[in-house]
Amino acid sequence: MRPTPATRQIRRRQTYRWWLIPRPDRFPRRWSHWIPFTLTVVLLTVFVTAGVLAGPWLFTRISCRAGPLPTSSIWSQNDECVGVSDGNYDFGLSAFDQVFQTVASQNEQAQGKPCRAGAAPVTVGVLVTLSSPNNGGRGLHELEGFAASQAEANNSSDCVHPIQLLVGQMGATEQAAEQVAQLLANTPGIVAVVGLGQSNQRSAEAVQTLAMGHIPMVSDLITAEGFDQNGSRDDNPDFTACTDDDIFDKGIGKGFYYRVAYRIATQVQRLSEYLKKADLIITPTTATDPFTCTALPLIHRKFGSTVHEVRFDPTDPSTVNVAVQQLCDSEQDVTAIYAARAGDLSSFLNAIDRRYQDQACKARSIAVASISDASRIRAPEPDSQLENLRAKALASLRNGKVRLFYTGLANPDVLKKKNSGIAGFANLWNQFANLQFSQTDLDDGWAINAYDSLTTVTDTLKYLPAKSRITPGAINSSIGSFSRGHPVPFAAQGSLTFDNNGNRDDSDPDSHPLVSQVCPPPANGQPPHSTSVEVYPTEERCPE
Repeated sequence: MRPTPATRQIRRRQTYRWWLIPRPDRFPRRWSHWIPFTLTVVLLTVFVTAGVLAGPWLFTRISCRAGPLPTSSIWSQNDECVGVSDGNYDFGLSAFDQVFQTVASQNEQAQGKPCRAGAAPVTVGVLVTLSSPNNGGRGLHELEGFAASQAEANNSSDCVHPIQLLVGQMGATEQAAEQVAQLLANTPGIVAVVGLGQSNQRSAEAVQTLAMGHIPMVSDLITAEGFDQNGSRDDNPDFTACTDDDIFDKGIGKGFYYRVAYRIATQVQRLSEYLKKADLIITPTTATDPFTCTALPLIHRKFGSTVHEVRFDPTDPSTVNVAVQQLCDSEQDVTAIYAARAGDLSSFLNAIDRRYQDQACKARSIAVASISDASRIRAPEPDSQLENLRAKALASLRNGKVRLFYTGLANPDVLKKKNSGIAGFANLWNQFANLQFSQTDLDDGWAINAYDSLTTVTDTLKYLPAKSRITPGAINSSIGSFSRGHPVPFAAQGSLTFDNNGNRDDSDPDSHPLVSQVCPPPANGQPPHSTSVEVYPTEERCPE
């Protein structure tokens, strides 16, 4: 007689504990009795293993994702979102929402509307740090410059291959630089990468990663010595103050890397020609930042090895006042070279102004001169406390006792005056208006350099056959042809060429960086960021 279902359930309970685990006192006699238990062990093993392996991967991607599901291209690292976006995701940075939407829209248009029959769109990577504390308000301007260059390239009458942008966010400390660079290098169809971050060890590592993939790169903002194809050997730099594990002292991205920004040696040379002498050098106590550690030896070389260094600790605001007192001890006109990041520049200017207000500064006047990072003072700060310091610093220039000079990456005021003579800047200016970006965002020069970085790539596309497959090698060879006598055709800065080491070629007098004087904001209520700049060699002066 066959057992009924009820009888089978009773027997099963007697053979198994909890219907699953074999009871020792009624050990299963048939191999089939082990199937439920074995399957459960296997499934649990798979589940636990998957959890161990995928748990961290999934956990870092739950809070950072462009859609309902996590992806391998966006994740959380050091408590911020990093990775790669086609414009539909702003990495949780609401201030960048408009420009990311612009990129996303332009990417979609490029995909659906090729410029010429048979010409497919191409992909260019944008590798940036959108959240670095060294950015201030300039990171937004940089991305706007890339978006404006994309718009100009895709809408110009001579467009052949429209471009799509993939924006790689490396993070505040560029902590994800290598991973994001590798993602871009592995992206099918990518032909070049622009941006590359700031003068940072991790930027150098990202460049090396992309160079291994034979991806051409055009940096927009990196200025430090060593960050070119031969380690700035022609400048004979001194890297002893930098970290021991630096890689830029030997050169980076050999054969594939170019930079639009003037290197520090060129900037210091221009400062020395204009200022003639320096009384003091303001520098951080620890100069391991490549921007400062490669600049200081060059400054001493041009202004004298015996020029006294006034040191301060960026982490200790009280040291700023101590340093400023040394500037105020002299009864003569004082010239001080500021060899530090511009994040602390406003504090220095305010401290000097307070000394004068308290009649505690004996110097007849103090001229503070800096390299390109000082352009930060021309851009509003996202942080309200820093913006308050910046506004006060600019206002302090009104008393005539304190003057501020710097070598800009790009000088918007000169370019505005030459607007009709430089087609590239006119294009940039018009695209900012068309895209509804604030044209005052051009004042610090970051957007201009970003525009020219991408324009260097897009201008090569105009000379490549419409129906041929565009390769990184073809782009790289074309960029290398932008040498003396053959500039980038539509660069916003006019003459833009590269030397054999990928540096911006400054041998042409028209391509030298200009020494600019920052003027105080007008007293008629205009915002501080509209300050004008008077430039060397015209010897124009700020309005009295």
